[in-house]
Amino acid sequence: MELNVAMKVFKKLDDQLSNVNDKYEISKKYYRNQNDITENNDGDSKADGLKQDKLTPLRNADSRISSNFHQLLVDQKASYCGAIPPTIDVEDDAINSKIKNVLGDKYQSTVQKLMVESSLAGVSWLHVWVDDNNEFRYGIVEPDQIIPIYSDSMEKKLLAVRRTYKKLDETDGNVYIYDEYWTDTEATFFKRKDGDDYSDLQANNIITTMDVNADIEIGKGNVLTHNMGDVPFIRFSNNADETGDLIQYKGQIDAYDIVLNGFINDVRDVQQVLLVLKNYGGADLNEFMENIRKYKSVKFQSDEGNSGLETVSVEIPVEARDKLLAKLNDQIYMFGQGLDLNKITLGTAVSGVAIKMMYSALEMKAAKLESEYRPSINRLIRFILRYLNEKDNIAISQTWKRSLISNELEQAQVISNLANVSSAEAIAKNSPIVSNWEEEIELRQEEKAGSDPYANDDELDKHD
Repeated sequence: MELNVAMKVFKKLDDQLSNVNDKYEISKKYYRNQNDITENNDGDSKADGLKQDKLTPLRNADSRISSNFHQLLVDQKASYCGAIPPTIDVEDDAINSKIKNVLGDKYQSTVQKLMVESSLAGVSWLHVWVDDNNEFRYGIVEPDQIIPIYSDSMEKKLLAVRRTYKKLDETDGNVYIYDEYWTDTEATFFKRKDGDDYSDLQANNIITTMDVNADIEIGKGNVLTHNMGDVPFIRFSNNADETGDLIQYKGQIDAYDIVLNGFINDVRDVQQVLLVLKNYGGADLNEFMENIRKYKSVKFQSDEGNSGLETVSVEIPVEARDKLLAKLNDQIYMFGQGLDLNKITLGTAVSGVAIKMMYSALEMKAAKLESEYRPSINRLIRFILRYLNEKDNIAISQTWKRSLISNELEQAQVISNLANVSSAEAIAKNSPIVSNWEEEIELRQEEKAGSDPYANDDELDKHD
Protein backbone atom coordinates (compact mmCIF):
# COMPACT_ATOMS: atom_id res chain seq x y z
CA MET A 1 0.00 0.00 0.00
CA GLU A 2 1.40 3.38 -1.03
CA LEU A 3 1.79 6.13 1.57
CA ASN A 4 -0.79 8.48 0.04
CA VAL A 5 -3.32 5.65 -0.28
CA ALA A 6 -2.73 4.66 3.35
CA MET A 7 -3.46 8.22 4.52
CA LYS A 8 -6.85 8.24 2.79
CA VAL A 9 -7.82 4.74 3.99
CA PHE A 10 -6.84 5.38 7.61
CA LYS A 11 -8.74 8.69 7.72
CA LYS A 12 -11.92 6.98 6.54
CA LEU A 13 -11.56 4.24 9.15
CA ASP A 14 -10.84 6.54 12.11
CA ASP A 15 -14.49 7.10 13.06
CA GLN A 16 -15.14 3.37 13.11
CA LEU A 17 -12.04 2.79 15.25
CA SER A 18 -13.10 5.52 17.71
CA ASN A 19 -16.59 4.01 18.04
CA VAL A 20 -15.13 0.60 18.89
CA ASN A 21 -12.75 2.13 21.43
CA ASP A 22 -15.48 4.03 23.30
CA LYS A 23 -17.74 0.99 23.79
CA TYR A 24 -14.86 -1.30 24.66
CA GLU A 25 -13.44 1.11 27.27
CA ILE A 26 -16.79 1.41 29.06
CA SER A 27 -17.23 -2.36 29.11
CA LYS A 28 -13.68 -2.88 30.39
CA LYS A 29 -14.27 -0.40 33.21
CA TYR A 30 -17.38 -2.26 34.35
CA TYR A 31 -15.53 -5.57 34.05
CA ARG A 32 -12.82 -4.15 36.35
CA ASN A 33 -15.47 -3.01 38.84
CA GLN A 34 -15.11 0.67 37.94
CA ASN A 35 -18.78 1.47 37.28
CA ASP A 36 -20.08 4.98 36.60
CA ILE A 37 -20.91 5.36 40.31
CA THR A 38 -17.18 5.53 41.11
CA GLU A 39 -16.81 8.85 39.28
CA ASN A 40 -18.07 12.35 39.99
CA ASN A 41 -19.76 14.40 37.31
CA ASP A 42 -16.35 15.90 36.54
CA GLY A 43 -14.90 12.45 36.01
CA ASP A 44 -12.72 12.42 39.14
CA SER A 45 -12.64 9.25 41.17
CA LYS A 46 -13.79 9.57 44.79
CA ALA A 47 -11.69 7.92 47.48
CA ASP A 48 -12.70 9.52 50.80
CA GLY A 49 -16.46 8.94 50.45
CA LEU A 50 -17.33 12.44 51.70
CA LYS A 51 -18.94 15.37 49.90
CA GLN A 52 -17.33 18.76 49.85
CA ASP A 53 -20.70 20.55 49.49
CA LYS A 54 -21.28 23.08 52.30
CA LEU A 55 -24.80 23.85 51.06
CA THR A 56 -26.07 20.45 52.25
CA PRO A 57 -24.50 20.00 55.72
CA LEU A 58 -26.87 17.15 56.65
CA ARG A 59 -25.77 15.09 53.64
CA ASN A 60 -22.02 14.54 54.02
CA ALA A 61 -21.61 10.87 53.14
CA ASP A 62 -20.81 10.13 49.51
CA SER A 63 -20.24 6.38 49.22
CA ARG A 64 -19.34 5.12 45.74
CA ILE A 65 -19.24 1.34 46.01
CA SER A 66 -19.29 -0.42 42.64
CA SER A 67 -21.26 -3.65 42.13
CA ASN A 68 -19.28 -6.11 40.03
CA PHE A 69 -22.15 -7.89 38.23
CA HIS A 70 -20.56 -7.47 34.81
CA GLN A 71 -17.45 -9.50 35.63
CA LEU A 72 -19.55 -12.21 37.27
CA LEU A 73 -21.78 -12.61 34.21
CA VAL A 74 -18.95 -12.46 31.66
CA ASP A 75 -16.71 -14.91 33.54
CA GLN A 76 -19.68 -17.20 34.13
CA LYS A 77 -20.35 -17.44 30.39
CA ALA A 78 -16.68 -17.84 29.50
CA SER A 79 -16.24 -20.62 32.07
CA TYR A 80 -19.48 -22.35 31.08
CA CYS A 81 -18.53 -22.38 27.38
CA GLY A 82 -14.74 -22.38 27.38
CA ALA A 83 -13.52 -24.15 30.52
CA ILE A 84 -13.68 -27.30 28.40
CA PRO A 85 -12.45 -26.09 24.98
CA PRO A 86 -13.96 -27.63 21.84
CA THR A 87 -12.19 -30.75 20.65
CA ILE A 88 -11.27 -31.03 16.98
CA ASP A 89 -11.70 -34.10 14.78
CA VAL A 90 -10.77 -34.28 11.09
CA GLU A 91 -11.33 -38.08 10.94
CA ASP A 92 -7.62 -38.75 10.60
CA ASP A 93 -5.89 -39.62 13.86
CA ALA A 94 -2.45 -38.69 12.57
CA ILE A 95 -3.60 -35.21 11.50
CA ASN A 96 -5.60 -34.80 14.72
CA SER A 97 -2.43 -35.41 16.70
CA LYS A 98 -0.52 -32.83 14.66
CA ILE A 99 -3.26 -30.23 15.11
CA LYS A 100 -3.30 -30.84 18.85
CA ASN A 101 0.47 -30.32 19.02
CA VAL A 102 0.27 -27.06 17.06
CA LEU A 103 -2.54 -25.72 19.27
CA GLY A 104 -0.36 -26.47 22.28
CA ASP A 105 -0.95 -25.91 25.97
CA LYS A 106 -2.39 -22.41 25.64
CA TYR A 107 -5.39 -23.48 23.54
CA GLN A 108 -7.79 -23.66 26.51
CA SER A 109 -6.77 -20.32 28.05
CA THR A 110 -6.88 -18.64 24.63
CA VAL A 111 -10.45 -19.81 23.99
CA GLN A 112 -11.59 -18.46 27.36
CA LYS A 113 -9.83 -15.12 26.85
CA LEU A 114 -11.41 -14.79 23.40
CA MET A 115 -14.84 -15.32 24.99
CA VAL A 116 -14.18 -12.67 27.61
CA GLU A 117 -12.97 -10.16 25.01
CA SER A 118 -15.89 -10.78 22.66
CA SER A 119 -18.31 -10.43 25.59
CA LEU A 120 -16.79 -7.03 26.37
CA ALA A 121 -16.38 -5.65 22.85
CA GLY A 122 -18.83 -7.72 20.81
CA VAL A 123 -15.98 -9.27 18.85
CA SER A 124 -12.48 -10.55 19.59
CA TRP A 125 -9.56 -11.16 17.24
CA LEU A 126 -6.91 -13.84 16.91
CA HIS A 127 -3.74 -13.18 14.90
CA VAL A 128 -1.93 -16.16 13.35
CA TRP A 129 1.57 -16.23 11.91
CA VAL A 130 4.64 -18.38 11.32
CA ASP A 131 7.70 -17.19 13.25
CA ASP A 132 11.36 -17.11 12.23
CA ASN A 133 11.79 -20.69 13.47
CA ASN A 134 8.97 -21.87 11.17
CA GLU A 135 6.71 -22.45 14.18
CA PHE A 136 2.98 -21.76 13.89
CA ARG A 137 1.95 -19.10 16.41
CA TYR A 138 -1.30 -17.44 17.41
CA GLY A 139 -2.20 -14.66 19.83
CA ILE A 140 -5.10 -12.45 20.86
CA VAL A 141 -5.14 -8.84 19.66
CA GLU A 142 -7.23 -6.36 21.66
CA PRO A 143 -10.40 -5.51 19.72
CA ASP A 144 -9.85 -1.75 19.99
CA GLN A 145 -6.77 -2.15 17.78
CA ILE A 146 -8.58 -3.82 14.88
CA ILE A 147 -10.72 -2.46 12.08
CA PRO A 148 -11.78 -5.08 9.48
CA ILE A 149 -12.50 -4.35 5.81
CA TYR A 150 -15.11 -6.66 4.28
CA SER A 151 -16.33 -7.30 0.79
CA ASP A 152 -19.78 -6.12 -0.32
CA SER A 153 -20.95 -9.68 -0.91
CA MET A 154 -23.52 -11.47 1.23
CA GLU A 155 -20.90 -13.61 2.97
CA LYS A 156 -18.88 -10.56 4.11
CA LYS A 157 -15.50 -11.97 3.17
CA LEU A 158 -12.60 -10.44 5.10
CA LEU A 159 -10.47 -8.51 2.60
CA ALA A 160 -8.05 -6.71 4.89
CA VAL A 161 -7.41 -5.69 8.50
CA ARG A 162 -6.07 -2.45 9.88
CA ARG A 163 -4.30 -2.72 13.23
CA THR A 164 -3.50 0.47 15.18
CA TYR A 165 -1.71 0.74 18.52
CA LYS A 166 0.60 3.02 20.52
CA LYS A 167 4.06 2.07 21.67
CA LEU A 168 7.15 3.72 23.12
CA ASP A 169 10.16 3.73 20.82
CA GLU A 170 13.09 3.13 23.16
CA THR A 171 15.61 4.34 20.58
CA ASP A 172 14.41 7.97 20.57
CA GLY A 173 12.10 8.03 23.64
CA ASN A 174 9.02 9.08 21.65
CA VAL A 175 5.58 7.47 21.68
CA TYR A 176 4.43 6.49 18.20
CA ILE A 177 1.11 5.42 16.73
CA TYR A 178 1.70 2.33 14.62
CA ASP A 179 -0.59 1.41 11.73
CA GLU A 180 -0.49 -1.98 10.03
CA TYR A 181 -2.48 -2.96 6.96
CA TRP A 182 -2.81 -6.72 6.38
CA THR A 183 -4.12 -8.45 3.26
CA ASP A 184 -4.13 -12.10 2.19
CA THR A 185 -0.60 -11.79 0.77
CA GLU A 186 1.25 -9.02 2.60
CA ALA A 187 1.36 -6.52 5.43
CA THR A 188 2.43 -2.86 5.19
CA PHE A 189 3.72 -0.95 8.23
CA PHE A 190 3.47 2.78 9.01
CA LYS A 191 4.02 5.05 12.00
CA ARG A 192 3.62 8.62 13.18
CA LYS A 193 4.36 10.42 16.45
CA ASP A 194 1.55 10.49 18.97
CA GLY A 195 -0.34 13.75 18.42
CA ASP A 196 0.67 14.16 14.77
CA ASP A 197 -1.87 13.93 11.96
CA TYR A 198 -1.66 11.79 8.83
CA SER A 199 0.41 14.37 6.97
CA ASP A 200 3.31 13.15 9.12
CA LEU A 201 2.66 9.48 8.38
CA GLN A 202 5.84 7.65 7.40
CA ALA A 203 6.90 4.15 6.42
CA ASN A 204 7.95 1.99 9.34
CA ASN A 205 10.95 0.17 7.86
CA ILE A 206 11.25 -2.83 10.14
CA ILE A 207 11.23 -5.65 7.58
CA THR A 208 14.55 -7.02 6.47
CA THR A 209 14.91 -7.40 2.69
CA MET A 210 17.00 -10.35 1.57
CA ASP A 211 18.73 -11.28 -1.68
CA VAL A 212 17.39 -14.81 -2.12
CA ASN A 213 20.15 -15.91 -4.49
CA ALA A 214 23.01 -14.60 -2.37
CA ASP A 215 21.20 -15.10 0.96
CA ILE A 216 22.35 -11.70 2.25
CA GLU A 217 20.55 -8.70 3.71
CA ILE A 218 20.21 -5.86 1.22
CA GLY A 219 18.14 -3.34 3.19
CA LYS A 220 15.04 -2.54 5.21
CA GLY A 221 11.48 -2.00 4.04
CA ASN A 222 7.94 -1.66 5.36
CA VAL A 223 6.31 -4.53 3.44
CA LEU A 224 6.09 -8.10 4.74
CA THR A 225 5.08 -10.87 2.34
CA HIS A 226 3.43 -13.85 4.04
CA ASN A 227 2.20 -17.25 2.87
CA MET A 228 -0.75 -17.75 5.22
CA GLY A 229 -3.17 -18.11 2.31
CA ASP A 230 -5.65 -15.60 3.75
CA VAL A 231 -5.82 -12.48 5.89
CA PRO A 232 -4.11 -13.80 9.07
CA PHE A 233 -6.73 -12.50 11.50
CA ILE A 234 -9.73 -14.48 12.75
CA ARG A 235 -12.89 -12.78 14.00
CA PHE A 236 -14.71 -14.34 17.00
CA SER A 237 -18.15 -12.74 17.34
CA ASN A 238 -20.10 -12.62 20.58
CA ASN A 239 -23.40 -12.92 18.72
CA ALA A 240 -24.87 -12.30 15.28
CA ASP A 241 -25.06 -8.53 15.93
CA GLU A 242 -21.49 -8.38 17.27
CA THR A 243 -22.66 -6.49 20.37
CA GLY A 244 -21.20 -6.79 23.86
CA ASP A 245 -23.08 -8.06 26.89
CA LEU A 246 -23.03 -4.87 28.98
CA ILE A 247 -25.62 -3.07 26.85
CA GLN A 248 -28.24 -5.60 27.98
CA TYR A 249 -28.09 -4.70 31.68
CA LYS A 250 -25.97 -1.57 32.22
CA GLY A 251 -29.00 0.50 33.25
CA GLN A 252 -29.97 -2.03 35.91
CA ILE A 253 -26.41 -2.11 37.32
CA ASP A 254 -26.32 1.70 37.49
CA ALA A 255 -29.69 1.78 39.26
CA TYR A 256 -28.53 -0.91 41.71
CA ASP A 257 -25.40 1.13 42.50
CA ILE A 258 -27.45 4.29 43.08
CA VAL A 259 -29.89 2.59 45.45
CA LEU A 260 -27.19 0.70 47.34
CA ASN A 261 -24.95 3.74 47.82
CA GLY A 262 -27.94 5.92 48.73
CA PHE A 263 -28.74 3.37 51.43
CA ILE A 264 -25.15 3.46 52.73
CA ASN A 265 -25.08 7.26 52.67
CA ASP A 266 -28.28 7.44 54.74
CA VAL A 267 -26.84 5.09 57.34
CA ARG A 268 -23.63 7.09 57.57
CA ASP A 269 -25.43 10.43 57.75
CA VAL A 270 -27.96 9.54 60.44
CA GLN A 271 -25.92 7.21 62.62
CA GLN A 272 -25.28 10.20 64.94
CA VAL A 273 -28.26 11.71 66.73
CA LEU A 274 -29.13 15.31 65.83
CA LEU A 275 -29.41 17.69 68.82
CA VAL A 276 -32.02 20.50 68.90
CA LEU A 277 -31.17 23.36 71.29
CA LYS A 278 -33.71 25.89 72.66
CA ASN A 279 -32.52 29.12 74.35
CA TYR A 280 -28.99 27.81 74.67
CA GLY A 281 -26.95 30.21 76.84
CA GLY A 282 -23.50 29.39 75.51
CA ALA A 283 -21.38 31.38 73.11
CA ASP A 284 -21.05 28.81 70.34
CA LEU A 285 -21.45 25.13 69.52
CA ASN A 286 -17.83 24.35 70.37
CA GLU A 287 -18.50 25.46 73.94
CA PHE A 288 -21.65 23.33 73.97
CA MET A 289 -19.76 20.19 72.92
CA GLU A 290 -17.00 20.91 75.43
CA ASN A 291 -19.57 21.19 78.27
CA ILE A 292 -21.15 17.89 77.21
CA ARG A 293 -17.78 16.17 77.14
CA LYS A 294 -16.31 17.68 80.30
CA TYR A 295 -19.22 18.42 82.63
CA LYS A 296 -21.98 16.21 81.22
CA SER A 297 -24.30 19.22 81.48
CA VAL A 298 -25.53 22.22 79.45
CA LYS A 299 -26.70 25.67 80.60
CA PHE A 300 -29.76 27.39 79.12
CA GLN A 301 -30.97 31.01 79.29
CA SER A 302 -34.34 30.19 80.88
CA ASP A 303 -35.83 27.41 83.00
CA GLU A 304 -39.22 27.82 81.34
CA GLY A 305 -40.75 25.22 79.08
CA ASN A 306 -39.42 26.80 75.90
CA SER A 307 -35.81 25.93 76.81
CA GLY A 308 -34.09 22.56 76.66
CA LEU A 309 -32.37 19.90 74.62
CA GLU A 310 -34.13 17.47 72.26
CA THR A 311 -32.89 14.70 70.00
CA VAL A 312 -34.00 13.96 66.45
CA SER A 313 -33.48 10.66 64.61
CA VAL A 314 -34.27 9.85 61.00
CA GLU A 315 -36.00 6.65 59.93
CA ILE A 316 -34.51 4.84 56.91
CA PRO A 317 -36.95 3.00 54.58
CA VAL A 318 -35.11 -0.31 54.80
CA GLU A 319 -37.86 -2.62 53.55
CA ALA A 320 -38.61 -0.61 50.41
CA ARG A 321 -34.94 -0.44 49.45
CA ASP A 322 -34.40 -4.13 50.09
CA LYS A 323 -37.26 -4.95 47.74
CA LEU A 324 -35.91 -2.59 45.08
CA LEU A 325 -32.40 -4.05 45.33
CA ALA A 326 -33.80 -7.58 45.07
CA LYS A 327 -35.86 -6.57 42.03
CA LEU A 328 -32.85 -4.99 40.30
CA ASN A 329 -30.71 -8.04 41.12
CA ASP A 330 -33.28 -10.30 39.47
CA GLN A 331 -33.43 -8.09 36.39
CA ILE A 332 -29.64 -8.03 36.03
CA TYR A 333 -29.49 -11.82 35.95
CA MET A 334 -32.59 -12.07 33.77
CA PHE A 335 -31.42 -9.58 31.13
CA GLY A 336 -27.82 -10.83 31.43
CA GLN A 337 -29.06 -14.43 30.98
CA GLY A 338 -26.94 -15.56 33.90
CA LEU A 339 -27.24 -17.99 36.78
CA ASP A 340 -27.80 -16.37 40.19
CA LEU A 341 -25.85 -18.69 42.47
CA ASN A 342 -27.48 -17.20 45.58
CA LYS A 343 -30.82 -18.65 44.49
CA ILE A 344 -29.71 -22.21 43.81
CA THR A 345 -31.20 -24.73 46.23
CA LEU A 346 -30.09 -28.26 45.46
CA GLY A 347 -31.33 -31.39 47.09
CA THR A 348 -29.55 -34.71 47.41
CA ALA A 349 -30.57 -35.93 43.95
CA VAL A 350 -31.46 -33.40 41.27
CA SER A 351 -32.52 -34.75 37.89
CA GLY A 352 -30.75 -33.81 34.69
CA VAL A 353 -33.88 -32.05 33.46
CA ALA A 354 -33.99 -29.85 36.57
CA ILE A 355 -30.32 -28.95 36.15
CA LYS A 356 -30.85 -28.05 32.48
CA MET A 357 -33.81 -25.83 33.40
CA MET A 358 -31.61 -24.07 35.95
CA TYR A 359 -29.05 -23.33 33.22
CA SER A 360 -31.60 -22.57 30.48
CA ALA A 361 -30.98 -18.81 30.23
CA LEU A 362 -27.21 -19.21 30.33
CA GLU A 363 -27.43 -22.00 27.76
CA MET A 364 -29.32 -19.75 25.32
CA LYS A 365 -26.58 -17.14 25.57
CA ALA A 366 -23.88 -19.80 25.26
CA ALA A 367 -25.55 -21.33 22.20
CA LYS A 368 -25.43 -17.97 20.38
CA LEU A 369 -21.74 -17.62 21.13
CA GLU A 370 -20.99 -21.20 20.08
CA SER A 371 -22.76 -20.77 16.74
CA GLU A 372 -20.52 -17.78 15.96
CA TYR A 373 -17.33 -19.43 17.26
CA ARG A 374 -17.67 -22.65 15.25
CA PRO A 375 -16.74 -21.15 11.83
CA SER A 376 -13.96 -19.15 13.48
CA ILE A 377 -12.47 -22.25 15.10
CA ASN A 378 -12.70 -24.00 11.72
CA ARG A 379 -10.83 -21.10 10.12
CA LEU A 380 -8.05 -21.46 12.71
CA ILE A 381 -7.80 -25.18 11.98
CA ARG A 382 -7.61 -24.54 8.22
CA PHE A 383 -4.68 -22.14 8.81
CA ILE A 384 -2.99 -24.95 10.76
CA LEU A 385 -3.73 -27.50 8.01
CA ARG A 386 -2.10 -25.24 5.41
CA TYR A 387 0.89 -24.83 7.71
CA LEU A 388 1.12 -28.63 7.99
CA ASN A 389 0.88 -28.94 4.19
CA GLU A 390 -2.37 -30.87 4.54
CA LYS A 391 -5.55 -30.38 2.54
CA ASP A 392 -7.60 -27.56 4.10
CA ASN A 393 -10.91 -28.46 2.44
CA ILE A 394 -11.57 -31.54 4.56
CA ALA A 395 -14.50 -31.83 6.97
CA ILE A 396 -13.81 -30.52 10.48
CA SER A 397 -15.90 -31.73 13.41
CA GLN A 398 -16.09 -29.87 16.71
CA THR A 399 -17.30 -31.27 20.03
CA TRP A 400 -18.36 -28.71 22.63
CA LYS A 401 -18.97 -29.52 26.28
CA ARG A 402 -20.44 -27.24 28.91
CA SER A 403 -18.89 -26.84 32.33
CA LEU A 404 -21.92 -27.25 34.58
CA ILE A 405 -23.25 -29.08 37.59
CA SER A 406 -24.48 -32.50 36.50
CA ASN A 407 -26.04 -35.62 37.93
CA GLU A 408 -23.25 -38.00 36.97
CA LEU A 409 -25.05 -41.08 38.28
CA GLU A 410 -28.06 -40.37 36.07
CA GLN A 411 -25.82 -39.67 33.06
CA ALA A 412 -23.89 -42.91 33.64
CA GLN A 413 -27.15 -44.88 33.81
CA VAL A 414 -28.28 -43.42 30.48
CA ILE A 415 -24.97 -44.41 28.86
CA SER A 416 -25.22 -47.91 30.34
CA ASN A 417 -28.75 -48.38 28.98
CA LEU A 418 -27.72 -47.24 25.49
CA ALA A 419 -24.33 -48.98 25.35
CA ASN A 420 -25.56 -51.77 23.08
CA VAL A 421 -26.90 -49.36 20.48
CA SER A 422 -24.22 -46.66 20.68
CA SER A 423 -20.77 -46.37 19.16
CA ALA A 424 -17.65 -46.41 21.30
CA GLU A 425 -16.96 -42.82 20.25
CA ALA A 426 -20.42 -41.63 21.37
CA ILE A 427 -20.02 -43.36 24.73
CA ALA A 428 -16.55 -41.89 25.28
CA LYS A 429 -17.66 -38.36 24.34
CA ASN A 430 -20.61 -38.41 26.76
CA SER A 431 -19.09 -40.28 29.69
CA PRO A 432 -19.06 -38.14 32.87
CA ILE A 433 -15.67 -39.54 33.94
CA VAL A 434 -13.88 -39.05 30.61
CA SER A 435 -12.02 -35.80 29.91
CA ASN A 436 -10.26 -36.87 26.69
CA TRP A 437 -12.50 -39.08 24.57
CA GLU A 438 -9.80 -39.87 21.99
CA GLU A 439 -7.45 -41.16 24.67
CA GLU A 440 -10.30 -43.17 26.20
CA ILE A 441 -10.98 -44.95 22.89
CA GLU A 442 -7.29 -45.83 22.53
CA LEU A 443 -7.21 -47.24 26.08
CA ARG A 444 -10.34 -49.31 25.41
CA GLN A 445 -8.80 -50.70 22.24
CA GLU A 446 -5.59 -51.60 24.08
CA GLU A 447 -7.54 -53.33 26.86
CA LYS A 448 -9.65 -55.22 24.34
CA ALA A 449 -6.56 -56.38 22.47
CA GLY A 450 -4.96 -57.48 25.74
CA SER A 451 -7.95 -59.56 26.76
CA ASP A 452 -8.41 -61.20 23.31
CA PRO A 453 -7.25 -64.83 23.56
CA TYR A 454 -6.49 -64.86 19.81
CA ALA A 455 -4.51 -61.60 19.86
CA ASN A 456 -1.17 -63.44 20.08
CA ASP A 457 -1.84 -66.31 17.63
CA ASP A 458 1.18 -65.34 15.58
CA GLU A 459 3.46 -65.78 18.57
CA LEU A 460 1.90 -69.20 19.35
CA ASP A 461 2.45 -70.34 15.76
CA LYS A 462 6.10 -69.45 16.04
CA HIS A 463 6.54 -71.68 19.10
CA ASP A 464 4.71 -74.55 17.37
